[in-house]
Amino acid sequence: MSDADWKQKYFAAIRSIDEDERRAREVERALRQVVARLCIVARGQDDELDAGLTRLAKANRDNANGEELTTLVVGLRDSVLTADSKTSGNKTSVVRSLGAGRTVVTPALADASAGASPVRRWAASCEAAALLLKQLARDESARDFADTLTAELRVVDTDEGLAKILTRIAEALLKRGEELAREKTQANSLLTEMTARLDEVSDFLTTQNDERQSALGDADQLSSQVMQNAEHIHREVHETNDLMEIRTKVGVRLAKIAQQAREFRARQESRFLEQSALAQKMAARVASLERQTSELHRSLHQEQTRSQLDALTGIPNRGALDSRMAEEINRWKRFRDPVTVLVWDLDRFKSINDTYGHRAGDRVLQEVAKCFAARIRATDVLARFGGEEFVMLLVGTQMAEASKVANELRESVHNLRFHFRDTPLKITTSCGMTELRDGDTAETVFDRADAALYKAKDGGRNMCVAA
Repeated sequence: MSDADWKQKYFAAIRSIDEDERRAREVERALRQVVARLCIVARGQDDELDAGLTRLAKANRDNANGEELTTLVVGLRDSVLTADSKTSGNKTSVVRSLGAGRTVVTPALADASAGASPVRRWAASCEAAALLLKQLARDESARDFADTLTAELRVVDTDEGLAKILTRIAEALLKRGEELAREKTQANSLLTEMTARLDEVSDFLTTQNDERQSALGDADQLSSQVMQNAEHIHREVHETNDLMEIRTKVGVRLAKIAQQAREFRARQESRFLEQSALAQKMAARVASLERQTSELHRSLHQEQTRSQLDALTGIPNRGALDSRMAEEINRWKRFRDPVTVLVWDLDRFKSINDTYGHRAGDRVLQEVAKCFAARIRATDVLARFGGEEFVMLLVGTQMAEASKVANELRESVHNLRFHFRDTPLKITTSCGMTELRDGDTAETVFDRADAALYKAKDGGRNMCVAA
Protein backbone atom coordinates (compact mmCIF):
# COMPACT_ATOMS: atom_id res chain seq x y z
CA MET A 1 0.00 0.00 0.00
CA SER A 2 1.45 3.39 -1.02
CA ASP A 3 2.22 6.29 1.31
CA ALA A 4 -0.57 8.28 -0.41
CA ASP A 5 -3.12 5.58 0.47
CA TRP A 6 -2.00 5.53 4.10
CA LYS A 7 -2.20 9.30 4.34
CA GLN A 8 -5.61 9.40 2.67
CA LYS A 9 -7.08 6.86 5.09
CA TYR A 10 -5.40 8.56 8.05
CA PHE A 11 -6.78 12.00 7.23
CA ALA A 12 -10.23 10.55 6.42
CA ALA A 13 -10.36 9.02 9.90
CA ILE A 14 -9.31 12.34 11.44
CA ARG A 15 -12.04 14.20 9.52
CA SER A 16 -14.60 11.66 10.74
CA ILE A 17 -13.56 12.27 14.36
CA ASP A 18 -13.71 16.04 13.87
CA GLU A 19 -17.23 15.77 12.41
CA ASP A 20 -18.41 13.63 15.36
CA GLU A 21 -16.95 16.18 17.79
CA ARG A 22 -18.63 19.03 15.92
CA ARG A 23 -22.03 17.31 16.05
CA ALA A 24 -21.59 16.53 19.72
CA ARG A 25 -20.74 20.16 20.47
CA GLU A 26 -23.78 21.39 18.53
CA VAL A 27 -26.10 19.03 20.38
CA GLU A 28 -24.60 19.99 23.73
CA ARG A 29 -24.86 23.71 22.91
CA ALA A 30 -28.51 23.32 21.90
CA LEU A 31 -29.28 21.34 25.04
CA ARG A 32 -27.72 23.97 27.28
CA GLN A 33 -29.63 26.75 25.47
CA VAL A 34 -32.89 24.87 26.01
CA VAL A 35 -32.10 24.24 29.65
CA ALA A 36 -31.40 27.95 30.17
CA ARG A 37 -34.64 29.00 28.44
CA LEU A 38 -36.75 26.47 30.30
CA CYS A 39 -35.33 27.60 33.62
CA ILE A 40 -36.42 31.16 32.82
CA VAL A 41 -39.89 30.53 31.45
CA ALA A 42 -40.96 27.93 34.02
CA ARG A 43 -40.41 30.07 37.14
CA GLY A 44 -43.20 31.33 39.34
CA GLN A 45 -45.37 28.20 39.37
CA ASP A 46 -44.27 26.60 42.62
CA ASP A 47 -41.58 27.16 45.27
CA GLU A 48 -40.27 23.59 45.07
CA LEU A 49 -40.17 23.78 41.30
CA ASP A 50 -38.34 27.13 41.42
CA ALA A 51 -35.72 25.63 43.74
CA GLY A 52 -35.15 22.77 41.29
CA LEU A 53 -34.91 25.22 38.40
CA THR A 54 -32.33 27.26 40.32
CA ARG A 55 -30.19 24.14 40.86
CA LEU A 56 -30.51 23.19 37.20
CA ALA A 57 -29.63 26.68 35.96
CA LYS A 58 -26.55 26.81 38.19
CA ALA A 59 -25.38 23.38 37.02
CA ASN A 60 -25.89 24.48 33.43
CA ARG A 61 -23.85 27.68 33.94
CA ASP A 62 -21.09 25.60 35.55
CA ASN A 63 -20.99 23.33 32.46
CA ALA A 64 -22.06 20.26 34.40
CA ASN A 65 -21.86 16.97 32.52
CA GLY A 66 -24.85 15.33 30.82
CA GLU A 67 -25.41 12.78 33.57
CA GLU A 68 -25.75 15.47 36.27
CA LEU A 69 -28.09 17.55 34.09
CA THR A 70 -30.24 14.51 33.32
CA THR A 71 -30.54 13.70 37.02
CA LEU A 72 -31.70 17.25 37.75
CA VAL A 73 -34.21 17.14 34.86
CA VAL A 74 -35.67 13.88 36.16
CA GLY A 75 -36.01 15.50 39.57
CA LEU A 76 -37.83 18.42 37.98
CA ARG A 77 -40.40 16.05 36.51
CA ASP A 78 -41.49 15.10 40.04
CA SER A 79 -41.66 18.79 40.97
CA VAL A 80 -43.81 19.48 37.89
CA LEU A 81 -46.20 16.71 38.88
CA THR A 82 -46.41 18.07 42.42
CA ALA A 83 -47.09 21.60 41.17
CA ASP A 84 -49.63 20.27 38.70
CA SER A 85 -51.56 18.46 41.45
CA LYS A 86 -51.63 21.62 43.56
CA THR A 87 -53.20 23.65 40.79
CA SER A 88 -55.41 20.99 39.24
CA GLY A 89 -58.57 22.69 40.59
CA ASN A 90 -58.24 25.77 38.38
CA LYS A 91 -55.83 24.56 35.72
CA THR A 92 -56.90 24.76 32.08
CA SER A 93 -55.54 23.02 29.06
CA VAL A 94 -53.16 24.77 26.72
CA VAL A 95 -52.35 23.05 23.46
CA ARG A 96 -49.38 24.19 21.45
CA SER A 97 -49.87 23.26 17.80
CA LEU A 98 -46.37 23.33 16.36
CA GLY A 99 -47.44 22.21 12.91
CA ALA A 100 -50.03 24.96 12.43
CA GLY A 101 -48.07 27.55 14.40
CA ARG A 102 -50.93 28.54 16.72
CA THR A 103 -51.83 28.28 20.41
CA VAL A 104 -55.33 27.32 21.60
CA VAL A 105 -56.29 28.71 24.99
CA THR A 106 -59.40 28.11 27.05
CA PRO A 107 -61.27 31.18 28.39
CA ALA A 108 -60.25 30.63 31.99
CA LEU A 109 -56.59 30.71 31.03
CA ALA A 110 -57.03 33.82 28.91
CA ASP A 111 -57.93 35.69 32.10
CA ALA A 112 -54.48 35.00 33.62
CA SER A 113 -52.38 38.06 34.42
CA ALA A 114 -50.28 39.41 31.60
CA GLY A 115 -47.18 39.57 33.77
CA ALA A 116 -46.95 35.82 34.32
CA SER A 117 -48.81 34.40 31.36
CA PRO A 118 -48.85 30.59 31.40
CA VAL A 119 -49.58 30.74 27.67
CA ARG A 120 -46.28 32.43 26.90
CA ARG A 121 -44.44 30.09 29.24
CA TRP A 122 -46.03 27.03 27.66
CA ALA A 123 -45.30 28.30 24.14
CA ALA A 124 -41.68 29.09 25.02
CA SER A 125 -41.21 25.66 26.58
CA CYS A 126 -42.62 23.91 23.51
CA GLU A 127 -40.51 26.03 21.18
CA ALA A 128 -37.41 25.24 23.20
CA ALA A 129 -38.15 21.52 23.06
CA ALA A 130 -38.81 21.77 19.31
CA LEU A 131 -35.48 23.56 18.83
CA LEU A 132 -33.66 20.79 20.68
CA LEU A 133 -35.43 18.10 18.61
CA LYS A 134 -34.47 19.92 15.43
CA GLN A 135 -30.83 19.84 16.51
CA LEU A 136 -31.13 16.19 17.49
CA ALA A 137 -32.64 15.29 14.10
CA ARG A 138 -29.47 16.49 12.37
CA ASP A 139 -27.85 13.27 13.62
CA GLU A 140 -28.91 10.59 11.12
CA SER A 141 -29.03 7.83 13.74
CA ALA A 142 -31.38 9.89 15.96
CA ARG A 143 -33.63 11.31 13.22
CA ASP A 144 -36.46 8.80 13.60
CA PHE A 145 -36.47 9.21 17.37
CA ALA A 146 -36.57 13.01 17.00
CA ASP A 147 -39.40 12.78 14.44
CA THR A 148 -41.43 10.59 16.80
CA LEU A 149 -41.01 12.99 19.72
CA THR A 150 -41.76 15.97 17.45
CA ALA A 151 -45.09 14.35 16.54
CA GLU A 152 -45.84 13.79 20.23
CA LEU A 153 -44.87 17.39 21.03
CA ARG A 154 -47.45 18.68 18.54
CA VAL A 155 -50.30 17.13 20.53
CA VAL A 156 -49.02 17.29 24.11
CA ASP A 157 -51.35 19.31 26.34
CA THR A 158 -50.17 18.77 29.92
CA ASP A 159 -47.11 19.72 31.96
CA GLU A 160 -46.62 16.07 32.79
CA GLY A 161 -46.58 15.11 29.11
CA LEU A 162 -44.11 17.85 28.26
CA ALA A 163 -41.87 16.86 31.18
CA LYS A 164 -41.82 13.24 29.93
CA ILE A 165 -40.83 14.38 26.44
CA LEU A 166 -38.02 16.57 27.82
CA THR A 167 -36.79 13.70 29.97
CA ARG A 168 -36.68 11.36 26.96
CA ILE A 169 -34.82 14.02 24.97
CA ALA A 170 -32.25 14.43 27.76
CA GLU A 171 -31.78 10.66 28.05
CA ALA A 172 -31.33 10.34 24.28
CA LEU A 173 -28.78 13.15 24.22
CA LEU A 174 -26.87 11.64 27.12
CA LYS A 175 -26.83 8.23 25.42
CA ARG A 176 -25.66 9.68 22.10
CA GLY A 177 -23.01 11.75 23.87
CA GLU A 178 -21.69 8.63 25.57
CA GLU A 179 -21.64 6.78 22.23
CA LEU A 180 -19.72 9.62 20.57
CA ALA A 181 -17.27 9.69 23.47
CA ARG A 182 -16.64 5.95 23.15
CA GLU A 183 -16.24 6.19 19.38
CA LYS A 184 -13.87 9.13 19.79
CA THR A 185 -11.77 7.26 22.35
CA GLN A 186 -11.55 4.16 20.15
CA ALA A 187 -10.72 6.15 17.04
CA ASN A 188 -8.12 8.26 18.88
CA SER A 189 -6.49 5.12 20.24
CA LEU A 190 -6.33 3.56 16.81
CA LEU A 191 -5.06 6.75 15.19
CA THR A 192 -2.36 7.05 17.84
CA GLU A 193 -1.29 3.49 17.09
CA MET A 194 -1.36 4.18 13.35
CA THR A 195 0.74 7.32 13.84
CA ALA A 196 3.32 5.33 15.81
CA ARG A 197 3.42 2.63 13.14
CA LEU A 198 3.77 5.18 10.34
CA ASP A 199 6.59 6.86 12.25
CA GLU A 200 8.31 3.48 12.46
CA VAL A 201 7.91 2.98 8.71
CA SER A 202 9.34 6.46 8.10
CA ASP A 203 12.29 5.74 10.42
CA PHE A 204 12.86 2.39 8.68
CA LEU A 205 12.95 3.98 5.24
CA THR A 206 15.32 6.70 6.52
CA THR A 207 17.57 4.04 8.05
CA GLN A 208 17.52 2.02 4.82
CA ASN A 209 18.60 5.08 2.88
CA ASP A 210 21.34 5.84 5.40
CA GLU A 211 22.53 2.24 5.23
CA ARG A 212 22.64 2.32 1.44
CA GLN A 213 24.67 5.51 1.56
CA SER A 214 26.98 3.95 4.13
CA ALA A 215 27.37 0.78 2.02
CA LEU A 216 28.21 2.83 -1.06
CA GLY A 217 30.79 4.73 1.00
CA ASP A 218 32.38 1.47 2.19
CA ALA A 219 32.52 0.15 -1.37
CA ASP A 220 34.16 3.38 -2.59
CA GLN A 221 36.66 3.21 0.28
CA LEU A 222 37.58 -0.43 -0.51
CA SER A 223 37.98 0.40 -4.20
CA SER A 224 40.21 3.36 -3.34
CA GLN A 225 42.34 1.25 -0.96
CA VAL A 226 42.78 -1.52 -3.53
CA MET A 227 43.82 0.99 -6.21
CA GLN A 228 46.29 2.63 -3.82
CA ASN A 229 47.88 -0.69 -2.93
CA ALA A 230 48.00 -1.68 -6.62
CA GLU A 231 49.82 1.57 -7.41
CA HIS A 232 52.26 0.93 -4.55
CA ILE A 233 52.94 -2.58 -5.89
CA HIS A 234 53.48 -1.24 -9.43
CA ARG A 235 55.87 1.47 -8.22
CA GLU A 236 57.85 -0.84 -5.90
CA VAL A 237 58.25 -3.46 -8.63
CA HIS A 238 59.76 -0.89 -10.97
CA GLU A 239 61.96 0.69 -8.28
CA THR A 240 63.40 -2.57 -6.86
CA ASN A 241 65.60 -5.08 -8.72
CA ASP A 242 65.90 -7.58 -5.88
CA LEU A 243 63.40 -10.38 -6.52
CA MET A 244 63.14 -11.38 -2.85
CA GLU A 245 62.54 -7.78 -1.81
CA ILE A 246 59.87 -7.42 -4.51
CA ARG A 247 58.19 -10.64 -3.32
CA THR A 248 58.22 -9.39 0.26
CA LYS A 249 56.74 -5.97 -0.60
CA VAL A 250 54.13 -7.42 -2.91
CA GLY A 251 53.15 -9.93 -0.23
CA VAL A 252 52.70 -7.14 2.33
CA ARG A 253 50.52 -5.15 -0.08
CA LEU A 254 48.41 -8.17 -1.01
CA ALA A 255 47.95 -8.98 2.70
CA LYS A 256 46.66 -5.43 3.25
CA ILE A 257 44.26 -5.81 0.33
CA ALA A 258 43.03 -9.15 1.70
CA GLN A 259 42.56 -7.65 5.19
CA GLN A 260 40.67 -4.67 3.80
CA ALA A 261 38.47 -7.01 1.76
CA ARG A 262 37.74 -9.13 4.85
CA GLU A 263 36.87 -6.04 6.87
CA PHE A 264 34.60 -4.80 4.09
CA ARG A 265 32.87 -8.18 3.87
CA ALA A 266 32.42 -8.32 7.65
CA ARG A 267 30.81 -4.87 7.65
CA GLN A 268 28.55 -5.88 4.77
CA GLU A 269 27.47 -9.09 6.50
CA SER A 270 26.80 -7.23 9.77
CA ARG A 271 24.84 -4.60 7.88
CA PHE A 272 22.90 -7.30 6.01
CA LEU A 273 21.97 -9.08 9.25
CA GLU A 274 20.85 -5.82 10.85
CA GLN A 275 18.80 -4.88 7.81
CA SER A 276 17.23 -8.33 7.62
CA ALA A 277 16.23 -8.20 11.28
CA LEU A 278 14.86 -4.68 10.86
CA ALA A 279 13.00 -5.64 7.68
CA GLN A 280 11.40 -8.62 9.45
CA LYS A 281 10.40 -6.39 12.33
CA MET A 282 8.90 -3.83 9.96
CA ALA A 283 7.09 -6.53 7.99
CA ALA A 284 5.47 -7.64 11.25
CA ARG A 285 4.63 -4.03 12.08
CA VAL A 286 3.11 -3.41 8.65
CA ALA A 287 1.09 -6.64 8.89
CA SER A 288 -0.20 -5.51 12.30
CA LEU A 289 -1.04 -2.08 10.91
CA GLU A 290 -2.88 -3.64 7.96
CA ARG A 291 -4.92 -5.78 10.35
CA GLN A 292 -5.80 -2.75 12.44
CA THR A 293 -6.66 -0.79 9.29
CA SER A 294 -8.93 -3.62 8.18
CA GLU A 295 -10.58 -3.57 11.59
CA LEU A 296 -11.03 0.19 11.28
CA HIS A 297 -12.62 -0.23 7.85
CA ARG A 298 -14.89 -2.93 9.22
CA SER A 299 -15.81 -0.78 12.20
CA LEU A 300 -16.51 2.24 9.97
CA HIS A 301 -18.58 0.06 7.64
CA GLN A 302 -20.56 -1.29 10.58
CA GLU A 303 -21.09 2.25 11.88
CA GLN A 304 -22.19 3.39 8.43
CA THR A 305 -24.56 0.44 8.18
CA ARG A 306 -25.88 1.11 11.68
CA SER A 307 -26.49 4.77 10.80
CA GLN A 308 -28.66 3.57 7.89
CA LEU A 309 -30.86 1.42 10.14
CA ASP A 310 -33.76 2.42 12.35
CA ALA A 311 -32.69 1.75 15.93
CA LEU A 312 -36.12 0.51 17.05
CA THR A 313 -37.21 -1.77 14.21
CA GLY A 314 -33.87 -2.74 12.67
CA ILE A 315 -35.03 -1.92 9.12
CA PRO A 316 -33.56 0.87 6.92
CA ASN A 317 -34.32 4.41 8.07
CA ARG A 318 -35.30 7.53 6.19
CA GLY A 319 -31.74 8.36 5.17
CA ALA A 320 -31.28 4.92 3.61
CA LEU A 321 -34.65 5.28 1.87
CA ASP A 322 -33.64 8.62 0.35
CA SER A 323 -30.48 7.08 -1.12
CA ARG A 324 -32.28 4.05 -2.51
CA MET A 325 -35.13 6.16 -3.90
CA ALA A 326 -32.65 8.26 -5.88
CA GLU A 327 -31.02 5.08 -7.24
CA GLU A 328 -34.35 3.57 -8.31
CA ILE A 329 -35.49 6.78 -10.01
CA ASN A 330 -32.24 6.95 -12.01
CA ARG A 331 -32.54 3.26 -12.90
CA TRP A 332 -36.18 3.75 -13.95
CA LYS A 333 -35.23 6.62 -16.24
CA ARG A 334 -32.68 4.37 -17.93
CA PHE A 335 -34.44 1.01 -18.18
CA ARG A 336 -38.13 1.89 -17.57
CA ASP A 337 -38.66 -1.13 -15.33
CA PRO A 338 -41.77 -0.40 -13.20
CA VAL A 339 -41.37 0.72 -9.58
CA THR A 340 -44.35 1.14 -7.24
CA VAL A 341 -44.07 3.28 -4.10
CA LEU A 342 -46.20 2.32 -1.08
CA VAL A 343 -46.65 4.60 1.94
CA TRP A 344 -48.07 2.90 5.06
CA ASP A 345 -49.45 4.36 8.27
CA LEU A 346 -50.68 2.47 11.34
CA ASP A 347 -54.27 3.38 12.12
CA ARG A 348 -54.96 5.21 15.41
CA PHE A 349 -51.45 4.54 16.63
CA LYS A 350 -51.49 7.45 19.09
CA SER A 351 -54.30 5.80 21.04
CA ILE A 352 -52.06 2.75 21.57
CA ASN A 353 -49.34 4.93 23.11
CA ASP A 354 -51.85 6.86 25.20
CA THR A 355 -53.68 3.76 26.43
CA TYR A 356 -50.92 1.20 26.87
CA GLY A 357 -47.74 3.30 26.94
CA HIS A 358 -44.81 3.82 24.60
CA ARG A 359 -43.35 0.36 25.24
CA ALA A 360 -46.47 -1.16 23.79
CA GLY A 361 -46.29 1.22 20.85
CA ASP A 362 -42.65 0.28 20.26
CA ARG A 363 -43.52 -3.40 20.27
CA VAL A 364 -46.29 -2.85 17.71
CA LEU A 365 -43.87 -1.00 15.43
CA GLN A 366 -41.31 -3.79 15.75
CA GLU A 367 -43.81 -6.56 14.97
CA VAL A 368 -45.32 -4.71 12.02
CA ALA A 369 -41.83 -4.10 10.61
CA LYS A 370 -41.06 -7.83 10.94
CA CYS A 371 -44.36 -8.69 9.26
CA PHE A 372 -43.60 -6.39 6.32
CA ALA A 373 -39.97 -7.51 5.98
CA ALA A 374 -40.91 -11.21 5.97
CA ARG A 375 -43.36 -10.79 3.07
CA ILE A 376 -41.47 -8.73 0.52
CA ARG A 377 -38.66 -9.75 -1.82
CA ALA A 378 -34.98 -9.13 -1.24
CA THR A 379 -34.97 -6.78 -4.22
CA ASP A 380 -37.71 -4.63 -2.69
CA VAL A 381 -37.13 -1.84 -0.19
CA LEU A 382 -38.72 -1.38 3.23
CA ALA A 383 -37.93 1.61 5.45
CA ARG A 384 -39.35 3.33 8.49
CA PHE A 385 -40.09 6.87 7.35
CA GLY A 386 -40.75 8.19 10.84
CA GLY A 387 -43.16 7.65 13.72
CA GLU A 388 -45.71 5.01 12.67
CA GLU A 389 -45.13 5.54 8.93
CA PHE A 390 -43.38 3.03 6.64
CA VAL A 391 -42.42 3.23 2.96
CA MET A 392 -41.91 0.40 0.44
CA LEU A 393 -40.41 0.36 -3.04
CA LEU A 394 -41.63 -2.65 -5.02
CA VAL A 395 -39.03 -2.89 -7.78
CA GLY A 396 -40.15 -4.40 -11.08
CA THR A 397 -43.78 -4.42 -9.93
CA GLN A 398 -46.63 -2.72 -11.77
CA MET A 399 -49.59 -1.17 -10.01
CA ALA A 400 -51.98 -4.13 -10.46
CA GLU A 401 -49.56 -6.59 -8.89
CA ALA A 402 -48.50 -4.05 -6.24
CA SER A 403 -52.15 -3.57 -5.23
CA LYS A 404 -52.47 -7.30 -4.70
CA VAL A 405 -49.28 -7.40 -2.61
CA ALA A 406 -50.38 -4.36 -0.58
CA ASN A 407 -53.73 -5.92 0.35
CA GLU A 408 -52.01 -9.17 1.36
CA LEU A 409 -49.67 -7.18 3.60
CA ARG A 410 -52.60 -5.24 5.04
CA GLU A 411 -54.36 -8.52 5.91
CA SER A 412 -51.16 -9.90 7.45
CA VAL A 413 -50.92 -6.90 9.78
CA HIS A 414 -54.61 -7.21 10.65
CA ASN A 415 -54.02 -10.86 11.61
CA LEU A 416 -51.21 -10.04 14.04
CA ARG A 417 -52.07 -10.87 17.66
CA PHE A 418 -51.27 -8.42 20.45
CA HIS A 419 -52.15 -8.55 24.14
CA PHE A 420 -51.51 -5.62 26.45
CA ARG A 421 -52.63 -5.67 30.08
CA ASP A 422 -54.51 -8.91 29.34
CA THR A 423 -56.48 -7.13 26.64
CA PRO A 424 -56.40 -8.36 23.02
CA LEU A 425 -55.61 -5.63 20.52
CA LYS A 426 -56.17 -5.51 16.77
CA ILE A 427 -53.86 -3.44 14.60
CA THR A 428 -54.85 -2.12 11.19
CA THR A 429 -52.93 -0.13 8.66
CA SER A 430 -53.69 2.05 5.65
CA CYS A 431 -51.69 2.35 2.44
CA GLY A 432 -51.33 4.80 -0.42
CA MET A 433 -49.49 3.71 -3.56
CA THR A 434 -48.37 5.03 -6.93
CA GLU A 435 -46.03 4.13 -9.78
CA LEU A 436 -43.03 6.12 -10.97
CA ARG A 437 -43.96 8.38 -13.89
CA ASP A 438 -42.22 10.70 -16.32
CA GLY A 439 -40.87 13.79 -14.60
CA ASP A 440 -41.13 12.27 -11.13
CA THR A 441 -38.74 13.21 -8.35
CA ALA A 442 -38.50 11.62 -4.92
CA GLU A 443 -40.71 14.40 -3.57
CA THR A 444 -43.43 14.21 -6.23
CA VAL A 445 -43.83 10.44 -6.14
CA PHE A 446 -43.92 10.43 -2.34
CA ASP A 447 -46.45 13.28 -2.21
CA ARG A 448 -48.70 11.41 -4.64
CA ALA A 449 -48.56 8.20 -2.59
CA ASP A 450 -49.05 10.20 0.62
CA ALA A 451 -52.15 11.86 -0.83
CA ALA A 452 -53.52 8.40 -1.65
CA LEU A 453 -52.80 7.38 1.95
CA TYR A 454 -54.93 10.25 3.22
CA LYS A 455 -57.75 9.09 0.98
CA ALA A 456 -57.47 5.65 2.57
CA LYS A 457 -57.66 7.28 6.02
CA ASP A 458 -60.64 9.39 5.06
CA GLY A 459 -62.32 6.37 3.50
CA GLY A 460 -62.45 4.48 6.77
CA ARG A 461 -58.87 3.20 7.27
CA ASN A 462 -57.63 -0.38 6.91
CA MET A 463 -57.56 -0.08 3.14
CA CYS A 464 -55.19 0.48 0.23
CA VAL A 465 -55.72 3.29 -2.29
CA ALA A 466 -53.84 3.82 -5.57
CA ALA A 467 -53.07 7.15 -7.17
